[in-house]
Amino acid sequence: MNTSDTRERIIESARLLIQDASYDGFSFRDIAERVGIRKASIYHHFETKEALAVAMLDQAVASFGDWARRFERKPPAERLRAYCFDLYRDRLQAGDKLCPGGAFTAAWSHLGEPVRRAVERLFDAQHRFLRQALIDADATDPDDTAAWFIANVQGAIITARARGDAALFERLCQRTLQQLPLPR
Repeated sequence: MNTSDTRERIIESARLLIQDASYDGFSFRDIAERVGIRKASIYHHFETKEALAVAMLDQAVASFGDWARRFERKPPAERLRAYCFDLYRDRLQAGDKLCPGGAFTAAWSHLGEPVRRAVERLFDAQHRFLRQALIDADATDPDDTAAWFIANVQGAIITARARGDAALFERLCQRTLQQLPLPR
């Protein structure tokens, strides 16, 4: 296994652990076990857990950007549905797993500034995508509506996971889409 492959496997393992157990719910030992390397080897790639978190979040921002480009020319309603169902339900397994960015919010009070900024970059990228879809749909107040939409999707993720009902995520997102303040 080369250095670049190991680094990517460490980042992917961190993402999966964060989605399962949040930022505070995993250690370098957990990652080492998943990747099949010694814990000390992780420090060759990331000096701290914070540095690993920033790398994982930066990768999530890039991945979201790639995903968003696939949908940017679609009709607004299709973009909004894709955000819920293609991105969150299908790719990120919402309802079973946490959002890679949202999983950091419980630890917000003790996160370092670099991690906070990385989480904010991820949410800002999503907000821009949703805001543009809402502008294209002639929605009133697209900034606040995009924030409202993100809040509803994040709430649906948490609620479905807490209830042990992944299908609840889809039902809650369907309701959110129906309630969007779009011109009829």
